[in-house]
Amino acid sequence: MLDVLKCEYRKQEQPRSSYFLQNYSELLSFFTQFSPSQHVGLLSQNTPHTGTHRRDKPIAAIYDTDVCLENGMRYQYHNNKIGGFVDSFLVTDEILIICTYTLPVQSSSLQRFLFRPATMHNGPSPNTVISSQSECPDHLSLDEFAGTAPIG
Repeated sequence: MLDVLKCEYRKQEQPRSSYFLQNYSELLSFFTQFSPSQHVGLLSQNTPHTGTHRRDKPIAAIYDTDVCLENGMRYQYHNNKIGGFVDSFLVTDEILIICTYTLPVQSSSLQRFLFRPATMHNGPSPNTVISSQSECPDHLSLDEFAGTAPIG
């Protein structure tokens, strides 16, 4: 979505600390990498119990609740390529601009009238064409230039 359709994530949240599933020995058996170029994976911001003060307890002074701890890891999808969490996508106009036909240089002043995204499907208003008549290319008459305005 990011590379092909030129979308962006709505939020760019960076992790406060990084504990990747593939690096956590206690859960490593549950991790299967499907591609060497994989850049979306699971990451927890919480420190695993094996990396905290809870790991070393004297046997004489512990209870089963000290041994059988709930897992504090909270895994979220993380994009290693951008260094942030995967979030909902924001569609940009970048792919629309790339896919819009590019006019020759002598007609480049007409290019903005070709760009018609879904948010502006009729293109610029007729008043825009009238007010920009000074940008009319030499090879067009004013009537032809005005004809680039959207029809109702």
